[in-house]
Amino acid sequence: MKSGFTTCSPLVFLLLLFFVKVAHCGPQIGWDSRPPPDEKTKGELVRAVENLKSPKPDVHSLETLVNYFGDSMVDTIGTSHIYLYDDGPRKNAYTAMFQDWYPIGFLNRVLSEGSDLAVYWALRKIAHQTSISGLTYDNGKFVLGAHAKRLEALGGLIDDKAKATIKNAVLKAERSASDRTKVQALKVITELGLAEDALTFLKEKLQRDNPPAITAAIISNITNCRHGEYLCRSMGIESHNPDAGKYLEPDPKLDDAIWNILSKAAMANVRTACLGYLWLIDKTSVSEDKQRLLETLAESTDDSIRKAVAAALGDRAVPKNPGMIDLALHLAADDKDEDVRCAGILALRNVKTPEITQKLIEFFKPEQPGRVRMEALDTLEGWGEHHWDILIAASKDKDEWMRKRAMYHLRDMATPEAIAALKDALHDSSKMVRDEAAEQLEWMRKEGKLGKQVGPK
Repeated sequence: MKSGFTTCSPLVFLLLLFFVKVAHCGPQIGWDSRPPPDEKTKGELVRAVENLKSPKPDVHSLETLVNYFGDSMVDTIGTSHIYLYDDGPRKNAYTAMFQDWYPIGFLNRVLSEGSDLAVYWALRKIAHQTSISGLTYDNGKFVLGAHAKRLEALGGLIDDKAKATIKNAVLKAERSASDRTKVQALKVITELGLAEDALTFLKEKLQRDNPPAITAAIISNITNCRHGEYLCRSMGIESHNPDAGKYLEPDPKLDDAIWNILSKAAMANVRTACLGYLWLIDKTSVSEDKQRLLETLAESTDDSIRKAVAAALGDRAVPKNPGMIDLALHLAADDKDEDVRCAGILALRNVKTPEITQKLIEFFKPEQPGRVRMEALDTLEGWGEHHWDILIAASKDKDEWMRKRAMYHLRDMATPEAIAALKDALHDSSKMVRDEAAEQLEWMRKEGKLGKQVGPK
């Protein structure tokens, strides 16, 4: 059975999420501020849940729930946002709408018969069930994971048969009057390969006069399409996409089209989507016009745009592009937002010069924000040229997270002095740091870099 994703392995999709840093430190819990429902509404919710859990759920029951919870809460399906309720009817209704899985036949009926909000719910639910329908790597082959097996038993697995079932309804949803639903439909079409050639489909859409939200979605999906295939190739993973070669070819016409959109865009979502397109900036040279536009965007009052500029510099900030180095350094040193500064430092990771090294050392100073200091430490140590004075300072820093991070780099350094510092950290006041030091020392022991097992007394 094939993966839920046709452009490449589901492993690659998870890596894409990592690379774009769609990461959370755990569930984000919220409370519904509305008063508990009256008795009539409670009854409606109870009956709707009972029906949705029956062998033959109907669309009307689903409509009852989406109308009660509303647009903003439907947006959280498949995310780490969780709402808590202390009354049974709402708690059960929330579980049925947001956490339960559904058979493909029911989701297809919602797509075909439901209101726009119900269709949006179904699209998000399909995306969520797709994310757990993929294969896992086990003993040298791809097999269904535990969640995927449960979905299969329920009839909710997003496999080739399911795609054929929902294809027409999803393509119809892409023509919805609602931008919200169109955006979600585009995502599902792209990730499930419901168009004959996803990249060609998206490029044709890009040529139309679209609302800003749709333009941004098209460009983001184009980026994911192409980047997924690059990841497949770089990791030696076989792609399931017959058009993979086309995705990997240089496409200067598309690059220019997206740059042209960026130069005219007024909305932040379009600008950030364009800046997230990985082929936007040439690796060897940048024209004066492009340099000026990037410098202008780097002074935007919108933090998300400045961060997107810094991220776009990526591996384009190299000696062949001195203007990109200057721009990355400006964002790393002078921006008011920590996220932007960290992205700027990350963009300098390929500029291994004495001047940049000195700047990174300055970014590590105690008066700098904690995350900026950590990014500077990681960049310096990532070059493989260990700075003993910085590492020892990091291992004794007042911030326990900084001390924890230093343990990994000390392990990498692997000198007698580094080992001594790791052993000292076994007595750190923070359990987190002590555990990290023990883990790194144990790793060194297994690698033959220590004589015996070590651990906190």
